Amino acid sequence: MDAGVTGGRVVVASAVSALDGAGVLRLIRTAGVTHAQATPSGWRVLLEAGLGGPTPDAAGITPQPLVAVAGGEALPVALARDLRARTARLINGYGPTEATVYATMADIPVDPDEVTIGRPLPNVRAYLLDETRRPVPVGLPGELYLAGAGLAVGYLGRDDLTAERFVPDPFGSVGERLYRTGDRCRWLPDGRIEFLGRTDHQVKIRGHRIELGEIEARLLDHPGVAGAATVLRRDADEPRLVAYVVARAGTAPEPAELRRHLALSLPKAVLPTDYVALDRLPLSRNGKVDRAALPAPTPRDSADPPQDADPGTVGTGGVDPVVAQLRLIWQEVLRIPDVGVHEDLFDLGGHSLHITRISGRIQQRLGVEVPLDAFFDTPTIAEIAEIVRQSGKEF
Repeated sequence: MDAGVTGGRVVVASAVSALDGAGVLRLIRTAGVTHAQATPSGWRVLLEAGLGGPTPDAAGITPQPLVAVAGGEALPVALARDLRARTARLINGYGPTEATVYATMADIPVDPDEVTIGRPLPNVRAYLLDETRRPVPVGLPGELYLAGAGLAVGYLGRDDLTAERFVPDPFGSVGERLYRTGDRCRWLPDGRIEFLGRTDHQVKIRGHRIELGEIEARLLDHPGVAGAATVLRRDADEPRLVAYVVARAGTAPEPAELRRHLALSLPKAVLPTDYVALDRLPLSRNGKVDRAALPAPTPRDSADPPQDADPGTVGTGGVDPVVAQLRLIWQEVLRIPDVGVHEDLFDLGGHSLHITRISGRIQQRLGVEVPLDAFFDTPTIAEIAEIVRQSGKEF
């Protein structure tokens, strides 16, 4: 049987920065590029620069749509929709360097509802195993192991790391090995693989395990969010989960709106306490999000003191001593200079530890024990003030 062969030439974009979207698009046009590979972050830069728009070249010819290959990072559904609409074809490729390089691929349809990493390529075997290296059932998460012709020999001069990551293959021939990717995935019923995130991107905060990639994916589902990254910062007196958000053109989603959006699909314990708006996410030299370059959020304890001369005013009823004391407690615990009486405690970054501290200070200063559950049902100063008044104490 005759095999089809397709010829082509490779254009290496070494003379232009991956952050120079306009420059990369010029190179694509002048070199007649038909297929291009970039990280999702890199494709986002090209979309912002006008990828796929009706812009003719110097000869007045509009370039043909690209075949786009995305890899190196998880491809969000929203970005996949935008990119697929501007390209002739979109391939989502997955594979670590140790598997030289792509191991699985998925052909993304027009207007996709989901993005997977597809199925293993020829001569590649993929296994999803539990902590004892036994196969997991369809639908349950496991660590992705790869085997086959593309596997590297190991790490040069790092026998210890080679032994840790390249392990004996119990499913193959004698002497064959598996590569532990460190990625969490699951099989779908049709044989495709769904990427769930890194095992080393799982963090623990206040007793809860959090998958940062899941939070980022939910943020990217918001129509006003073009880019997102989440990190756990330990540069304060307690860990803080911080979300970095790049808004789509013409939108400016507020932290409270983003938090409500996340709360639709995530438990409150894993919601970020801080949201930082960025013009763009910082990228490393290889085009991936540079998490180390993400700026620290403004320290809450360095904010200016509150300027409100009447902190206990509610409506037109004048100064309310209960509200005034509650506002001071909120400001002390949350380290926010000014808090509105109708602002949601959780929209301000509150969490279970904050509730415990607030409740304790209310009992110390006002002599009233407010049930912890009340803060979840009535999370504003005005509502908690009503509970305090119902105690019957004089203030």
